[in-house]
Amino acid sequence: MQVCERLVGTALPPVSVSCVYKQTRQLRSHRAAVRCRSLLSNGWPAPRCPQRQEIRTYRDVTTRVASEDPYQVLGLSSNANSEAVARSYKMKLREAGKDEAQKQRIESAHSSIMMAALTSRLQGGGAVAQEVRFADKAQYFPWRPKRYAAGRNFTLIVGAIQALMIAWCVLSPLTAGTQPLVTSAAVGAGANLFKQNQIFPPPTSGSEDPEKKGRGIKNVLRGLVLAIMATFLGCFLTVTLPDTIVGFFNRAMPYWFYESQVQLLSIGTAVSNFIMTAYFR
Repeated sequence: MQVCERLVGTALPPVSVSCVYKQTRQLRSHRAAVRCRSLLSNGWPAPRCPQRQEIRTYRDVTTRVASEDPYQVLGLSSNANSEAVARSYKMKLREAGKDEAQKQRIESAHSSIMMAALTSRLQGGGAVAQEVRFADKAQYFPWRPKRYAAGRNFTLIVGAIQALMIAWCVLSPLTAGTQPLVTSAAVGAGANLFKQNQIFPPPTSGSEDPEKKGRGIKNVLRGLVLAIMATFLGCFLTVTLPDTIVGFFNRAMPYWFYESQVQLLSIGTAVSNFIMTAYFR
C-alpha cells in the first residue's frame, strides 16, 4: 500500500480484506464466463451441471424410524423372540449392502426393539427364555434329543409305517427276519432328516448366509444319530434289560422270549423310532 502511494503521489483510501476477496471472486467469475462463451462459440458442447443429491442425515432417519413400527422394518411380527430379531437384523444388514441410509434405518429399528425389551424386563414384564434366565448353568450333553412335537399328518404317516413294520415281523416271522428292524431304523433316519430340514432349512443354491453354512450336513448327521440312538434304546429295553434284571435274581426268562428275540427287537426298534421321530428332534 505504501509503495502504491509513493507511485501515485496521493494517499489511497483504506480497503478491507473482504472487499478485495469479493472483487477477486468477481474477476474469476468473469474470466470463467468469458472462457465458456469462447468454447461455445467454437462448437464445444455446453457443460452439464451436476444435480444436487439429497443428503439424509441421521436425524432424518431416526425420525422416520420412530414414526414406523421397528418390527416391520426388520420384517418380523410383534411377538418375535430375541433369536429371530438377531437373525433378521443380520440378514437385513447383508441385504442393505452399501446403502448407508438403509443400514442406519435397520440399526435404529434394532436399537428400539432392544431398548423396549430391556425396559420391559427391568419393569418385571416380558417372558425370558430358560436358556437366558439360567445362562450361567452349563448344560450337559448339548447334542441330546430335545422335546419337539411334530405335526399331526407327519406323526400319522410315520406311525402307519412303523405299525406296518410291526405287523410284518409278527405275522411272518420266518420270512421277515431282521428286515423290519433295519427298515424301521431307516424310516426313522429319513423322518428325522425331513423334520430337521423343516426346523432348520438348509441353504439354497447360491446363498451366502454364514449361519446356514454346513446346515445340510448337520441335519443329516443329526437324523442318523437320532435313529441310531432310538434303535439301540428299543433293543435294550425289549431284550437286554429284561434278561439282565431276571439274571440278577438268578432266574431265567421263558422259552418263547429267547425264541422271539428277533421279533421283540423289531417291535422295540419300531416303537422307539416312532417316539423319537414324533416327539423329539
